Amino acid sequence: MNLSHLLQAPPAPSPALPAWLATACQEIEKQENFSLGTEQFCELAGRSAPHVARAVRRHLGQTPTDLVNAARLKYAASKLATSDESILDIALDCGLENLGHFYKLFRGQFSASPRQYRVAQQQIVRP
Repeated sequence: MNLSHLLQAPPAPSPALPAWLATACQEIEKQENFSLGTEQFCELAGRSAPHVARAVRRHLGQTPTDLVNAARLKYAASKLATSDESILDIALDCGLENLGHFYKLFRGQFSASPRQYRVAQQQIVRP
């Protein structure tokens, strides 16, 4: 059995996030920011869209859209689990006006429709 791979040094960590990108990533978690989409992410970063896209890809291995949608879906999942607000209203609060697109993103992230997720999560909270 060859165990030489265990002796190899782990891959070098990616360079630290630039402060402007770390700040933008933190700020995009707020509903008032992610609801405005990737344009707001670039505004928070204080950089052009192409520059932000390159930096996010290089440092995080994602796109700005991926980051914004992750924040939106995190918020939506929390609202679905803790409120009786309509799914449409939650989608609109996230900045997603196309309900079909919201469902597609949500199902892709959670392997369940928003309604299925809500029922399952509320059963956990309210047995």
